[in-house]
Parts: sequence; structure tokens; C-alpha cells
Amino acid sequence: MVQKINPQSKFHSTVCSALLAVTLCLQSNIPVFAGISYATENAGTNNTSATVPKEEWALIIGIDKFTDPDWQLNYASKDARAFSELLKSKKGFKQDHVSLLTNEQCTIAEFRLAIESVGRKAAPSDTVLIYLRTRGVTESSTDKQPYRKPFFAMSDTEPSHLSETSVPMGTFTAYLISKLEAHKIIVIADTDFSAQAEVTFMDDLDKLRQGQSLYMLSSCSSGELSWESTKLHSGIFTAELLRALRSSPRDKSIIDDVGNSLRERVNSLANTVRVGRSQNPSFASIHQNSGSCVW
Repeated sequence: MVQKINPQSKFHSTVCSALLAVTLCLQSNIPVFAGISYATENAGTNNTSATVPKEEWALIIGIDKFTDPDWQLNYASKDARAFSELLKSKKGFKQDHVSLLTNEQCTIAEFRLAIESVGRKAAPSDTVLIYLRTRGVTESSTDKQPYRKPFFAMSDTEPSHLSETSVPMGTFTAYLISKLEAHKIIVIADTDFSAQAEVTFMDDLDKLRQGQSLYMLSSCSSGELSWESTKLHSGIFTAELLRALRSSPRDKSIIDDVGNSLRERVNSLANTVRVGRSQNPSFASIHQNSGSCVW
């Protein structure tokens, strides 16, 4: 049976939980599930869910240059490098456990190979973190298909062949679950329309392995763009996320006001980039952990 938890608290509780979940998941010695959105109820004992993650692995993606010149970004590869360095210097990830792919290194083929590679390395008791800083793109709508299917663009994505040359948001989490046996999978997506990848979470519940959890922190809602700032020389969501994580020591879960201010700060910055624009970070998670739900 699926249990849905729909807290009545304000958004800051969601973002606090999101950042808390990210911070906790980056700490291998704290086996805590936070920010639960959905969980399965399952009678019986499950030793896997109580297993402390042993190793942390990360795949960091940052793409500025695309086959379509209209898609070009300015700071994606820079943000990816900054996030990679933070994991190694601040969060204790081992140098050889962090893979960084930028620009032409991250074709659709190389992306799939990288996912398969980390899948082979990560044990069932480990944590895998995937950071995506790229374009979110959509198919052209037609009379027969008015819904515009969203994708994560890779460096060689062809606008006329999105299905074959990019990563569909609608099946992204199911794809990760099929390739990764890790105890915890964390996805941080700083892309346009990124929350669209959360839409299928309920469908993915029965795909999770026993004791497995998947967390997703998205830079914006499913209908929004993810903005960059020339003043910050960064994507505004990643700039705020890095600020939050840098101010949260490895031996401390989170500073209370970090999550409380994240949405406000990101929205405020979006408005400075383009007056009247908004950008609302989103958090979702699914868990196969014997009905153990914590908010």
C-alpha cells in the first residue's frame, strides 16, 4: 500500500527538509530519512533499510555548449566544477569517487556510460549523488500531441531527435533505479522544467529495491525556467545551494534559516534577472523502507 504524506506546513518546511535530506545523505554516518513524500508500507523486518551507507559516489554534469546555439548557457560547467570541489573538500567525498563531465565530454552516450559505471562501482549500502546542470528542453507541440514532453539536454542533443539524443525527464528516475542498486540515490537538477522529473515518482515506488530511497531537489517547477545571473556568474539556484551547503558543516545537519530563505532568495534573484519572473525550487522523495516515514 502506498502512503502519501501531505504536510500542511509552509514551503520553508519542504525546502528545509530538502536541504536536510541532501546534507544528511552526504553524511555516511547518519542513517536518517528526511523530507519524506511517499513511502511503502510493508510488514516485517528489513535489515537493508537500517544499513549505514558505506561509500559516497557522485556524477557531476555541467553543459554550456550544445548543438543548438539557442540553448547555450554561460556558467553550467563552472557550477559543476564548483559543486564537485565542494563535495571533495567540504563533504568528504573521495577524489576517485567523484566523476565530472562537462560540455563535449557529456554526450548522450557518455552520460549513459557514466551512469552504468557508477552503478557497477556503488554497492547496495552506498549513496550515489547525481548533479545535473544543463538545459531542459521540450518537443514541439502538435495538434495530435499538445503536451510538450520535457528532456534533459546533452551536449550532442539534436533538437529534431530529442527522444534519441537526450534524457527524457518522464522516465529519468525509473532509469536511475534500474541502473543503481545504491541505498540512497540523490538527484539535484538545475535545469529548466526540472520538477517535471518528479511527476512519475508514484509510478516508481514499486521499482525501488528493498530499503532503497530516492531524493530529488529541483531548481524550479515543471513550467519554469532555471535562470543564470551575470552578477553571480552562476545559475541562481546552484549559487544559493552552494552557499547553503558551505554554511552547513559536515558534522552538523543544517542551519535552521538556510532552507527557510532558499525559495525567497532564489525567487528574488530570478526577478532581478528578468522582472516578473519566478523560480520555485521543489523537493520530492520516495522510499522503500518498511513503512518507516519521518517528516
